[in-house]
Amino acid sequence: MEDARGPLVIVRGVESARAIRDATGWQTLCTRATSAAMASLTPPEWARDVLIAADRDGTHASEWAAERLAERLSGQGVRVRIAIPEGPIPEGISRITFGALAADAVRESMQGAREWIPAPVESRTTRLAHQLSSGAASVSRYFATAPKPMPWIFDGLVPRGVVGLVVAAGGTGKGFLTLHMAIQAALGHAFCGHASPGPQDVLMLGWEDADHTLHQRFLDSVAQLYPTITAKERKTLSDHLDIWPVGGEGYYLDHLVDVLSTSQHRDMIVLDPLKLFLNPGMDIMDESDATTLHRQLGAVLAAHHHETTILVCHHVPKNSQISGKQLAQSAVGGAVAVVDLARLSIHCRTVAAAEIAKRGLDPSESYIEAAVAKTNYFARIPSRILFRRGRGGALVEVQSPT
Repeated sequence: MEDARGPLVIVRGVESARAIRDATGWQTLCTRATSAAMASLTPPEWARDVLIAADRDGTHASEWAAERLAERLSGQGVRVRIAIPEGPIPEGISRITFGALAADAVRESMQGAREWIPAPVESRTTRLAHQLSSGAASVSRYFATAPKPMPWIFDGLVPRGVVGLVVAAGGTGKGFLTLHMAIQAALGHAFCGHASPGPQDVLMLGWEDADHTLHQRFLDSVAQLYPTITAKERKTLSDHLDIWPVGGEGYYLDHLVDVLSTSQHRDMIVLDPLKLFLNPGMDIMDESDATTLHRQLGAVLAAHHHETTILVCHHVPKNSQISGKQLAQSAVGGAVAVVDLARLSIHCRTVAAAEIAKRGLDPSESYIEAAVAKTNYFARIPSRILFRRGRGGALVEVQSPT
């Protein structure tokens, strides 16, 4: 028998909670504005009828979080429904929230919420056998609907749901480059002209640096990017960006696969550096070990329904510095499988003093250059990206005079 008061509505954002409460009179439970918060939320024990109100966004992160929460609650015997605003996302905005809808549209969405039906428990082999024998694999499904657009972390540069490499020699600046990307993704700001769909949840795990070093690098990067950072930007970073040192605890990939596969959803995960996360005894030059690495990172992607991107910082071999191939795909160190596992490879190099003078750059400054060496899903970016090393080594994008 349904509660006369209606379901408990779990929703992101105060404005959306208020709009639903005013339109329906139902009780609402408002989470902080992150997908991860919704996916990991625990409602009151008395709530046995729950409606999850998710935003409609281009990354589908809100819908993913709603489904993960529904899956968990339904396993506890809770009746669960999911409501998502109808219609396409208008040009110029990243998402549709219930707070932006008229009262009639809110009521219609609530009344039309779809019932969450738990999937039956079955083995992976049984499920795959059924899919392959039931016609589910037929390409007729491709003819029936238009394909979903490629989801991005940064539009046209970093796709969602892949493993990517950030490759450079030690001390070149790949750690600062991924930190720069993490800050921009968490704020929902563009990275080097490549737009972000909105604030995204990012986790950075550092193996070789202590927390005080990560602390200083973060502050240096923020100061370089946002000299007059606002209180709102501080809060957005606090809500969406997590940085944690794991080296002192001896965490290796075997441990992290379990942790990352079951922890709250992140849109992007950064591991720095690859070689220190390898299990003891693994050799990155060994094809079998490199394939195992591929499978381990792939298991994390699969656990998050390929809605997470993993960026791994990786060293180039020293001979690439001599040959001038720092920005080439051949610079990736390790077995062939290391290159194969990556669907994206961004390479960095230090700009030599002679080249700084030739390009008309300030000879008193240090510069690094980044370029996409490998990509599986889009055309390569048309030009290399030049950065100047600023405060504490933090990176600042610059335009080369030549």
